[in-house]
Parts: sequence; structure tokens; C-alpha cells
Amino acid sequence: MSVRRFLSVLFAVLLPSYFYATDWILASEPFSFRSDSDSLQETLYSMSQQLPKLILEDLALVGERNISSKEEYYRQLKVLQANHKTLLTNYNNAVLERDKVLLSQQSQLRKRKTLKEKNLAVDEALLKLQENEAQTAQLLDKIESSGNEIVAKEAVSLWKGNSETLFVLDEKSTLAQKIDSEKINGLLTGSITAFNNYAMVEASITVFPGEISSATATAAGSLSDIVLIAKQLASELKAVVANAGAVELFFEIEPVQAIESAAVIIDGSVISVADIPTQGIAVATGNHGITLEAEGYYDKTFNWNFSEEGSYLITVELEKIETVELALVGEEDAQGQVYVNALPVGTLPVTLEVERGLLLGEFFPSEVQEEVPDSQGQSSAYFTMDLQDFTGLDFVNASLKLQTQDISNRIEKRRRTMYNSYSAFLVSLVPTIFSYGMYVNEHNGWAMGYQEEEKAKVWKGISNGTIALSVGLGINFFVQLGRYIFAVDAVLPEDIKD
Repeated sequence: MSVRRFLSVLFAVLLPSYFYATDWILASEPFSFRSDSDSLQETLYSMSQQLPKLILEDLALVGERNISSKEEYYRQLKVLQANHKTLLTNYNNAVLERDKVLLSQQSQLRKRKTLKEKNLAVDEALLKLQENEAQTAQLLDKIESSGNEIVAKEAVSLWKGNSETLFVLDEKSTLAQKIDSEKINGLLTGSITAFNNYAMVEASITVFPGEISSATATAAGSLSDIVLIAKQLASELKAVVANAGAVELFFEIEPVQAIESAAVIIDGSVISVADIPTQGIAVATGNHGITLEAEGYYDKTFNWNFSEEGSYLITVELEKIETVELALVGEEDAQGQVYVNALPVGTLPVTLEVERGLLLGEFFPSEVQEEVPDSQGQSSAYFTMDLQDFTGLDFVNASLKLQTQDISNRIEKRRRTMYNSYSAFLVSLVPTIFSYGMYVNEHNGWAMGYQEEEKAKVWKGISNGTIALSVGLGINFFVQLGRYIFAVDAVLPEDIKD
């Protein structure tokens, strides 16, 4: 081993930081949060501050980051863009100095000599500016075609040297200016969505310069399990911070007829299957959400942690959507707007292609729509049919039995009638109880010889009448209750199958 190689190995062992040009600085913003519950706002605010700090603590243990060629090109582009401003200013100043000489009162001989010098300065400034622009154009082409080749390593450290200080953008500067002035290379951002006592958290890291977005990490759990949520997110983001490399995803889609219109959606980015190169799609290692969709087929969605292998073959068999042609007509050639599964499909009569399965619909007659533009509260007919029952048929003709009575008004009418009958029944109990009490009192008095029998007979007749009235009103109340229940039940489809 040569002396030079021996010294290099020695320095690498004893002083590893010597080989890093600079540290890769990681910072985090407070996470955003939202919830419909006002009582959770204080808890979520505290969580939005503490969660990124806990994640940063784990990410600080990554140690080093692999710098990709694209990341390095963006850094070079940043330097070129900064130099471009200086070179453009120099060129404008050179032109201004030359123009001053042209407009000066010097002799022609002296002016020619001075102009020669000034023109040389202008040409030199222009040449440097053009070289800068050419280098910028070449660099942009490199960025466009660059992959994830590792060109350097940098030590990962936290902004301000700790996880307790969060990055907050002030009103005086833009994000790019603040990031540049603080020399931040990676920014952790996230959002918290709370429902009841649970929260779903999404977090991602953006790399600067270039604002290169990474894959999004997700975790869900109880609001009291903030440490566990932070551990889950950090475990997924460590690969992003380390930039451990990329994996290639290969797709095998069945049936082959679906490939023409198929698209792959990876973390929200849509990629046409026709655009997928034969070598696959390169994605960062870690967790990714993938959806495959094709016209005429059901979507397939799944999440997977792509970190164990260098490449994956994803075989997906898409299920074809079975459709049937449905012709809808109304009784007595009725016309009006038809809604199927809450979507407007046209006016009766209408023919449409629908998915074979349970169909829920509603019909609004035209004459009612003219009177009441708003569909709420107007007369309508609900209908339902399960097209799975028509196995083997490609065309179904259906006639709607229209219910033109305003269902909401009918329910309200039944409700009022029920409550009125209930009130009448309760009111009738007052004279019933009173007359029966008087009858018992007079009858007891007659039996003991204190009252005449005639009075007892009179109160007995009155008591029997009021009892009969109360029984009749009670029966009427239960009848009206049944009518109200049936009116409410009419709103729901009669036959709903899972």
C-alpha cells in the first residue's frame, strides 16, 4: 500500500467528517392540522409542534445522505443562476459605458480609441453571459435526463443543531429566500387530520435547491399515541433522508385489452402505461401508494413498502365493469329529470348504460320543476332495481310507477296528525278519570245508604261515554302512528342488497 493511500484510509477512519464538503441540513415546519371538533384544537396545536420534533430526533440518527446527480446538478444550477444576475449587470454597465463615450464631446481620434476599448469590454461581458446561459441550458438538460446516481455523501445534521427549533417562515422573505439564507437542504412538512380521538398524519421531505419532493409517509393512531406515530413516520422517512437509492417497479397488467387505456398513479402522480419504459418505473425506496385504473375496469389500489429488493414485479388483474343498457320510461308518457345514483342522466324517456348491480334513482316531474326550481322539497318518485337479477341480458326496459305526491309534505302531514291524535287522547283522559272517580264515589255512597241510586247511574253513563271516547282516541293514535311510520318508510328503497 502506498503512503498516500494509507494516509487517505487513516483520515477516513479517524476524521470521517473531513471527507464531507458540508453537512446536509434538515429542518422541519410545524405541521398543519384540521378537525371539525373545536374541543380538539388545543390538542392538535400541541401535536403539530411536538410531532415534527420527535420525528427529527429519529432522523438525526441517519448519519449520512447519498447525494444524487440530480441534487448536485440543482446546486450547480443555483450557482449559475446567481452568477447570471452578476454577469447581466456587468454587461449592462459595459453597454452603458460605451454609450457614454458615443455621446461624449471627445475628438474623433480619441473617441475611436476609447470606443475600441469599450467595445472589447462589452464583447467580453456578453461572451461570459452567453457562456453562463449555455452552461445553464446544458445543466437543465442534464437535470431532465439524470437518474439517481450517487455522486457524493454528506453528514446529516439538524438545523440550529437541535430538534427543538422549528422552521417558521416570516413575512419579510419568501420560502426560497429563507431556505437559501439558512442553508437548509431538506425541509420536513406534514399535515394532521383528526376525527374523534384518532388522527391520520402525512409527512414528506422536500429537498433544496430544486424543491425535489419525496414520497409521502403516512401513519394513523390515537391522539394519545403521538410517540408511536412519530416512530412510524420516521421509519419510513429515514430512507428518504439517507437517499438510499431507488427501486424499479415493473407492471404486468391483465387483461391485455386494459393496457391501452391503463394508467398508474404513484403517490398522486399519473403515469400512462404506454409511457412506462421497458426497464420499469424508478421510485425512491420506501412506502408508496399505487393505483391502477383503466377505462371500463374497476380501480385497484394498494400500499407497499418497497425497500427489501432492488426491483419489483407487480402483477395486477383488473376486473371488467359489467354494464347493461337500461331504457327508462314513465307512466302515461310522463317527462322529467332522472337521477341515477345521485347523478343526473337526462329526462324521461331516457336510455343509458349503467353498471350491472344495485341502482338507486329519483325522478322529478317537469311540471313540478317549473314551479319549484330547487329540487329540495319538490314532488319526486324514488325507485330502485338490482340489475344483477337480469343475468344474461344486455338490454333492460323499465317503466317507472310515478309517485307525484310530495313525500316530505306527506310525512309532515302524517307527523302532525299523529301528534294531534296523541294530544287529543291525553286530553280525553282528564274527563275520563274525573267521571270515573265521580261514579265510584256516588256508587259507594249509594251502597252505604248516603246517596240516591239515580246519581250513581248518571255518573256511570257519563263515565262509560268518556271511557269509550278515550279508547277510540287511543286506537286512532296508534292508527296515525302506523301511517306515519309507513310514510317515512316509503322514502327508503324497498329492496336494498349488499
